[in-house]
Amino acid sequence: MKKELIVVKFGGTSVATRDSRSLVISHIEELIGSGKDVVVVVSAMGKAGSPYATDTFLEMVREDSRPEIIDLLASCGETIAACVLSDELEAAGHKAAPLTGAYAGIKTDGRFGKASFLDMDTSYVESLIEQGIIPVITGYQGIGPDGKVTTMGRGSSDISAVEAAARLGASQVLIYSDVPGICKADPDELPEAPVIDAIDYDDIVELARWGFKVVHPEAVMAAKRAGITIRVKSTFVQSSGTTICGIPGSSGGFLGAALLRSRSLTEKENMRSLGNGLFVHKKGDLSVITVLNRPKEPIPAYILPNEARQLENGGLVHIMVPDGLAAETLKKVCRYFSEPAMAEEF
Repeated sequence: MKKELIVVKFGGTSVATRDSRSLVISHIEELIGSGKDVVVVVSAMGKAGSPYATDTFLEMVREDSRPEIIDLLASCGETIAACVLSDELEAAGHKAAPLTGAYAGIKTDGRFGKASFLDMDTSYVESLIEQGIIPVITGYQGIGPDGKVTTMGRGSSDISAVEAAARLGASQVLIYSDVPGICKADPDELPEAPVIDAIDYDDIVELARWGFKVVHPEAVMAAKRAGITIRVKSTFVQSSGTTICGIPGSSGGFLGAALLRSRSLTEKENMRSLGNGLFVHKKGDLSVITVLNRPKEPIPAYILPNEARQLENGGLVHIMVPDGLAAETLKKVCRYFSEPAMAEEF
């Protein structure tokens, strides 16, 4: 009987060091031990400043270098990560094969730096699975119609994982990172923000539009089209994580608050990117806090500090504050929605 197939994607911090990769291997082994076939998708190792991070490579060439040079260089970080993780999987007793996007059959529309995932020839990956070999695929990249390597933009390893899962017939995608799941606010800004147990595809895409640091919205939309469940978990701590799936009627109550820092706005700037004709009658660097509250019910007006502005749109509210007040206001907003009886006056 054919085994259930799971696609797992590991972010840059997960594959950055030998110790973190040993945890990655333990997660893969747990899935294999439960009787599943596993396909792995990896990001480049580490974050900006790390020796094998994408940004580090791109510092080696001119910003105005030819796009095909930039994209080929940008693809190196994932390639290195796939090779190193494959080698360590083999050292742990597993058969593994590192695959570039081209080797994995990933086809894009050929636009350098912002390519779209078009299709995937899964024959080679499927042959590896049948042989008991773990495919370790580079995220973020594919091959264009002219045979050149193209990258799909920041965070697009999520897209690679979900689109591959859809074409391979995987039941779900597990995305591992350095956070315990998707929190109701950016944990870098609000460490005490609680983890969301489950959230609807459309709600997570809505929050992502306003700067919520989550799974790439295009990956979420692809998962919705294919009926694939995404689960976001931590590589480093035990957690049930957050499930992204279809929730009939969508979930109710406070879902999350996104924060966009340093939005320089002017009187004449109609913030179409923020929707509904929202604008501010002053100059200066502001932060925009966007709250999503379901179902779509009116949200009470708030008295916010220092000339802050807001616009309500059903269950969505945009709150603007000077940059220096962003973190404190975000904390108050989350407290208000999570514990209205205990909320402080603004």
